[in-house]
Amino acid sequence: MARWKDVDETKRELLEADLGRLGHALVFLHLVLDRVRAASIVDGQDVLLEPAVEDCRQIERLIREVQCSIIDKFKDQ
Repeated sequence: MARWKDVDETKRELLEADLGRLGHALVFLHLVLDRVRAASIVDGQDVLLEPAVEDCRQIERLIREVQCSIIDKFKDQ
């Protein structure tokens, strides 16, 4: 007979799923960042596209902050 999962195990799985989704978001963000950088090199529009690069860096910092916050909350339990 299968055993029931306890509440802590369910919470852990949900937290790991959230961390996984954030990790995937970072991968896609890096793809966008690479494409923007490539476009700036090819088109010579680095001055116009630099704000988009900085926006991507800010998004990455925010995602990493949320990842750390989730991990910290899980450690407290």
